[in-house]
Formats: sequence, structure tokens, C-alpha cells
Amino acid sequence: MSVNLMGPLNLVHECLEDDVSGETIEYQLVDDPEVDIEKNKLSIKTPLGRALIGKDVDDEVVIRAPGGKRRYTILKVSYF
Repeated sequence: MSVNLMGPLNLVHECLEDDVSGETIEYQLVDDPEVDIEKNKLSIKTPLGRALIGKDVDDEVVIRAPGGKRRYTILKVSYF
């Protein structure tokens, strides 16, 4: 994968399933200047962003959130 260092650092697009609620959500992992939570553009520096780096489909990630631990299963990963 080549990275354009002069533009936005768009690393990966992930589809996750919350293991408790069954809800699915898609995120695009981006560098800080591109963060837009309303468009589901999540910083690679957030706890969830860091947990997703290097993971693949069917991997589980667990993060600590203010309401307690959250567990997600990765349903889809797209690199661009």
C-alpha cells in the first residue's frame, strides 16, 4: 500500500459489530486532521483506532470505555 504523505492519511475502512448489542458500525481510520465523527472518520490515535490497527476480519477487539469494557468483532476490512 502506498501512502500519499502530502494529503489525508486514509488507512483503512472497518465494519464492526458490537458483541453485546449486535449493532454494526463502519469507521474510516484517519490521521487527526481528517477526523469527523459525524462521518465516522475515527482517529488512529483513539483507543478504538489503536485497537483496530493490524487486526483482520473475525478478530475481536476490546477497549475500555467510560461505561466499561466494549467488545467488537471485525466484520470487514478495506485498505486504500
